[in-house]
Amino acid sequence: MKTVFTFSVLRNFQLHATLSTTSCYDYFKILMRMTVGAQGDKTNKNRYRELLIIMRVWHWIQALKHGGQAFGIGEYLLKHHSDSVATLCGACPQPHINMDPKVQFIDPSKKHKHAVYLAEDATFSLDRRLKAGDPNDFCLVDGVLYFIKKANFKMYLDKINEDSEPSTCSGFRASDVLCEGRYKYTATSGVLAVICARHGFYLPNGMVDLQKGERFSHADYALHGPLEAYQSLITIFHSYDVACQWRKKAQIHFEAHRPDLVPIVRRLIHVLPKMHAIAHQGPCRYTLSFNFTPHAGRTDGEQIERNWSKSKSISGSSREMSEGHREDFLNLFHDAANFQRLVDSSRDLHKRLANATLEQDNSLKNFEQLSASLSQDLVENGR
Repeated sequence: MKTVFTFSVLRNFQLHATLSTTSCYDYFKILMRMTVGAQGDKTNKNRYRELLIIMRVWHWIQALKHGGQAFGIGEYLLKHHSDSVATLCGACPQPHINMDPKVQFIDPSKKHKHAVYLAEDATFSLDRRLKAGDPNDFCLVDGVLYFIKKANFKMYLDKINEDSEPSTCSGFRASDVLCEGRYKYTATSGVLAVICARHGFYLPNGMVDLQKGERFSHADYALHGPLEAYQSLITIFHSYDVACQWRKKAQIHFEAHRPDLVPIVRRLIHVLPKMHAIAHQGPCRYTLSFNFTPHAGRTDGEQIERNWSKSKSISGSSREMSEGHREDFLNLFHDAANFQRLVDSSRDLHKRLANATLEQDNSLKNFEQLSASLSQDLVENGR
């Protein structure tokens, strides 16, 4: 007799896994209770392992369908998107998809309209325990969603010889953790990701595993995919809680392993997330502030922290998974988050535009009242 799972069961579990973070084991127990009741039926074999395997295949099939690859969309996209099944941010400029890079040169005073805002950060809640696993296990969506291709990342790490460098500024964990040997019983200490700082979308090929804490080599490699996709853009903001330290040797690092991206690394506008900036020393707290950076708007750079707060809900189950299963699951979870943001974006952006229009009118009125109360010379000199 063969084991069969209906599409309804697979769709139902996919929703439970991404929305209520129900583990496959808990969902299987619910199915058993609904089927045979509380007493159980010892004559039926436990099919938990079969459900675990088929769900990974189901997630892969759904990703191919949702990403359009099942219908040949890859042949119409640029190289860095041709194999991807990731959900892109519809509000950010996507060169040759929703904007023509040539429009950036029409009116330089409005270059903020064609700017992209990147935020980079790591979380240590999405770790993976060091334990025996299936040596034949592998990730089904390797390199086509958010995690970078495993083999390429491993080759990169083997070439990198990075010494720990203590921070001379910030007191946050991203810098202190470089000197800590605290991950004795973990195979993976966390995840570092690059997102769209204004809308919260995880960026394709912008996510890497941390081995023994967060290092600048991880931050470098996580940027490869996003920078390759946005290299035709002129204005790119880069928000990182240790940006003042990372930028010192960023160009040297990229010259060594990705010289083709050096021109865009030079153009990066480095800023500190607003909450994290408080812990920095005076010079970089102000020179790297969103508040004093032209064309930054009211971006706060902390959206990635809000994203990680939601990811923590799956850490209990993901840390016990095998390497390939965990990567498949994290890719699925973050793609579901991107898809929901895309659906909600029309409503949210309309609401933000209405609020911004009201605030603009109020700000202009207050500015005119303040200008009227001052002398004309003072007003002219202050412009």
